Amino acid sequence: MTILNDLATKIENAVPTKALEGIGTELAEVGAKLVEANPAELLQSIGELGPRITDAFEQTVASIRTEIVALLESIRLRERTGQRVSQRSGALMDGDILAGRNGGVTLETLAIPGTEAVLEVRRTDSGRLIGLRAGGRSYLHATDDGARVFGDGLAVFRDLNLPRGLIRDVAGGGDAWSEEYTWDAGGRPIQVDGVTIDRDEDGHVIACRGGGTAWHYGYVHQRLAVIDGPFGIRHITRGANGRPVAVRQGSQVQTPQYDDSGIRLDIPAPPSSWHRDTLGRLWTITRADGSVATTYLWNGFACLGRVDGAPGEPLAAVFSLDLSCTPVRAITADGMQRLPRDAFGEGLLGIPGIPGLYGGAAHGGFVHMRGRVLDPASGAFDRPDPFDGLTGDPRRDDDTTVRCQSSSMADPTPFAATIRWGASIRPARSLFHYC
Repeated sequence: MTILNDLATKIENAVPTKALEGIGTELAEVGAKLVEANPAELLQSIGELGPRITDAFEQTVASIRTEIVALLESIRLRERTGQRVSQRSGALMDGDILAGRNGGVTLETLAIPGTEAVLEVRRTDSGRLIGLRAGGRSYLHATDDGARVFGDGLAVFRDLNLPRGLIRDVAGGGDAWSEEYTWDAGGRPIQVDGVTIDRDEDGHVIACRGGGTAWHYGYVHQRLAVIDGPFGIRHITRGANGRPVAVRQGSQVQTPQYDDSGIRLDIPAPPSSWHRDTLGRLWTITRADGSVATTYLWNGFACLGRVDGAPGEPLAAVFSLDLSCTPVRAITADGMQRLPRDAFGEGLLGIPGIPGLYGGAAHGGFVHMRGRVLDPASGAFDRPDPFDGLTGDPRRDDDTTVRCQSSSMADPTPFAATIRWGASIRPARSLFHYC
């Protein structure tokens, strides 16, 4: 464990306090102490000592962090025993025409909707993504030290997993930075790349603050009633069934209409140029002549990047995602763009070429997912949850009854992500909100 001892010594020498005193020689202990120390707070505490000391400390912590990432990935690679994950992300995609193994690497070949091209996905036996390739071009490869390299070096990611947190070091767009993600004991986000998430005692998100913007949310009888954000204050009136019946902002009032089954009627259909798979993921957008204008690259429910053209064209943008697969930064050859993060993805709607909340496809102010369509302006889906436990529930059989609240479901499709079967089940809740 000489390497770990060296790392611990470096950390102790770098910090101008004894906050990290007693770091042991185990990697888990080093990670725990890093969380306890919180480099951001340490930087603030020593700010009075002058910018030269602050800059030196920041550079030292970044260097140590990089060494820990490399060491962690090296240990993981050595300890893997060949166990396969029981469900492959690629197995969920349309056109899975090949799955094979070669030297401990699993290869999946997936048809890309809207094209005749295929996406080659390579993973280790433990499921870690190590390669994406389409049209004869490599879009992602993993290095021996655990870094993920996108395209021809358009962006390089290094992730360090910590207890209740993640630190991602990124180089791309002619710049370099670190992103920090932390969550509470229940797995709910507290910090998302500089955005602070505040909740009330019932778990509702009441504020998203940071990144140059602030969003505030108010609730009446456990239902979203007010959104106060960069676009102004919006009031939401709900009917007896909890569905929005009026959305007022200033002098403008919108009154959503529903059919007899509860499906909202004023949401425009997705363009015919969209090509999505059965899970609702947008893969390609075609022009009037049928040629491919845009291709999106996916790993499970994570949209990793965009190609401005057909598969095989250069990678145009890389997306840095939070833990809900919502983009927080976009990296192109021209630079890095920070993306707004709010509870319902409203801030992403006006940014072309960027996936919406949970990686959904935005059109006409709405976010299209597999099972339903989200209206960020009212914080509500376009229809009741199909996984309601009633007779029409696609999961139901004669021996199963399920009772769920459609207002609190959360999964990327977004059908209900339920925890267990039974006469009464508690739905899994969204990382950010109740709808």
